[in-house]
Amino acid sequence: MDVDLFETLSAFSGKLHGHKYVFPVAVWLLGHQSIGPITQPEIRTGLIHAESNRIFEALERLAEIGAVRELPRANGRRYFETSSSFYWEYVEAQAKALGAPAEL
Repeated sequence: MDVDLFETLSAFSGKLHGHKYVFPVAVWLLGHQSIGPITQPEIRTGLIHAESNRIFEALERLAEIGAVRELPRANGRRYFETSSSFYWEYVEAQAKALGAPAEL
């Protein structure tokens, strides 16, 4: 994700979620749902502008609203996967409105 898009999504996220990384993490997850369970380092690779601890905070907030769920730890790592939620339809529509590529 390029810097300009990350900053746009972060600013929107601060207004929507009160945390600037929730929406960018959600947009990244939306584009990577097909790869199965995700770890924070994988998200960090895609969101090179985000701090590791802030990504975990974003994932925890997404879990609180039922958009993701945390899986049992394996090999000392925390794994997350997206849940079935109407939230993802909103994320897709809003991300595109904010300038994200049509193919997330």
